[in-house]
Amino acid sequence: MAGYKYLYSMMLLVSLVILTSCFRDESQPSATMINNTWRTIATGLEDRTLQIGDNAIAQLYIVRIDPTHYRFEVHYTPRTPYSIDEWRNLLPNAKLIVNANLFDADYNIVGLLIQNGIAYGWSYTDRGGTFAIKNNIPYISHNIYQPFDSTGAQYAIQGFPMLVYNGVQAFDRPGGASRRTAIGQDAQGRIYIMVTPIFGPSLSDLSRFLAESDLGLVNAFNLDGGRSTMIDVPDSNTTIRALDRVPAVLAIYPTER
Repeated sequence: MAGYKYLYSMMLLVSLVILTSCFRDESQPSATMINNTWRTIATGLEDRTLQIGDNAIAQLYIVRIDPTHYRFEVHYTPRTPYSIDEWRNLLPNAKLIVNANLFDADYNIVGLLIQNGIAYGWSYTDRGGTFAIKNNIPYISHNIYQPFDSTGAQYAIQGFPMLVYNGVQAFDRPGGASRRTAIGQDAQGRIYIMVTPIFGPSLSDLSRFLAESDLGLVNAFNLDGGRSTMIDVPDSNTTIRALDRVPAVLAIYPTER
């Protein structure tokens, strides 16, 4: 029994080291340092790291984006997944890359995705949310209470469940802990990209945390987390690598001025 406990402890330690190495933030002394205030990366682009509850390794890395300074694009390569490093090479001008829709075993997205006005998949009608760009304006809607109309949409991604709706907790069901990727929007129209670098909370705990936090989110929903969680923010030297390659990402680019 003692040998089993030792082996289990060593496996847990190795897992922590591997997952921690996925989080690279060279601008801070420690990769897991909590940055409880917003740090300006560039005009209209800020980041912050919050601890979720009392668990020091349950952290949420957040990037806040002002859409007056950045535009959003969805990139999808059906049946052809890429790592975050490969996506960075494909999208060298992107100032942020994050994983998007869930996908099946053949690397086809689940739900609806719109890339350059072309729709893939089918929209959820009984669950989750949609992040879409229409007339160059980003917004988040609830697929049940605000069924998504794809008419005129330039880009869109979907996920589930809704985590925050109209400023309150939107999900409260039992579930396990996992790495998470989420997207939200506040009353000022700013977009929040949120990922857990190491171990994430349950969806219910994340829903409650986001609703009770000082982020001021109006709407937010869950994207494809777990082994797919990845993000790259070059100007902050922050990269979180996924354990799986993904076929779809959301990217941001500076607006032309």
